[in-house]
Amino acid sequence: MRDIFIFLSVILPGLLSAQGVVINELDADQPGADSTEFVELYGPSGTSLDGYVLVFFNGGDPSNASYQAVDLSGSVIPSSGYFVIGNVHVSNVNIVINDNSLQNGADAVVLYNN
Repeated sequence: MRDIFIFLSVILPGLLSAQGVVINELDADQPGADSTEFVELYGPSGTSLDGYVLVFFNGGDPSNASYQAVDLSGSVIPSSGYFVIGNVHVSNVNIVINDNSLQNGADAVVLYNN
């Protein structure tokens, strides 16, 4: 139930404020080493991501502090409509992040625009 609350109170408002660009898929935990973590965004082809930031929050911390942010400025949604932030081993990755950089557990990811 706590996971649903975190989604509704943290992630959903971020999705609604993203003006056409949404978090489409997320994979933060695989068996063994986390070397194929990713966040996939979906939006209209050619949409500028200037002003967009992905922020990762630690749900295990009583203050729900953020632990990582990825500035998407300078990027554009490709013709496929999918933009991927992930590890080097993820197919079609647009921005590479380090392995094991997404925490496992009751955490949250929010897409902010400005």
